Order: sequence, then structure tokens, then C-alpha cells
Amino acid sequence: MMSAINVALLGFGTVGQGVYEAIETHQERLKEVLGKEVKIKAILIKDPSKQREIDPSIRITTDFKDILDIPDLHVIFEAIVGEEPTYTYVTQAIEKGIHVITANKAMFAKYGPELLKKASHNGVSLGFEATTAGGSRSSAPSVSS
Repeated sequence: MMSAINVALLGFGTVGQGVYEAIETHQERLKEVLGKEVKIKAILIKDPSKQREIDPSIRITTDFKDILDIPDLHVIFEAIVGEEPTYTYVTQAIEKGIHVITANKAMFAKYGPELLKKASHNGVSLGFEATTAGGSRSSAPSVSS
């Protein structure tokens, strides 16, 4: 039985949904490349009343502690806007030995060096993904001729 890579998403806006869809649709390719299945265990959201298309086996929570409490969580994809609470969440995840991939330019620009040092000290990797799911294009003005 192949063990899985367990991941959690922080945020379910444009970027978070893009990551979710990419993982869901590329399962076979991920298995080929990683030799393991990638399982989304939980998603941290801000507004619990919003309707979302999320697999019922995935835990939806508004409390970051629920994410940290997941046993054998390997990777967190962070896609929240703003420096806080992002910086706090990323710091806590790193200290718990969870790998982090962030799409948060502002937070990473300000705290990147410090967080990279912390990640190295805790034996985890911190990745910065600037182009996740094309989220960066959504703010471009549309040009009509």
C-alpha cells in the first residue's frame, strides 16, 4: 500500500481553489512523479456560510489549530491574503515540522529570510510559488479594443 502525502490548504480564494483543482485533476501525474498519492486532508476557510464545491471527505475548518492537529500532515499550501495571520500560521507550521508552500508575496517579501532560516533549522522546506493557478493575473485590467 502506497503511503500518501497529506496536505492542507490555507485559504480557498482564487489561488486556494486553483491548488485544490490542480491536485484533484492531476492525481495520476502526481502519483507518477512522487510515487505517492496526494491527499487533501483539510482546508482552512474564513467564511463557513459560503457554498463551496469541496469533496465531503475533506475537513473544512475556520480554526488553524484543527490544521496543526492533523496527524501526519506533510505539506501546507498557504494562500491567504495579508501578512497576518499568515506569518503566524506559517511559523507554527514550520515549528511543527510541516513543509510550507506559500503564494503570499507581501508576507514572503517581509519575512522570507527569517522563515527560510527557521525552516532550515526545523528540517523542512519553505517554497514560494508566485504563479500558482494564474492567481496573479486576476488583478490585471482588461483591455478592450
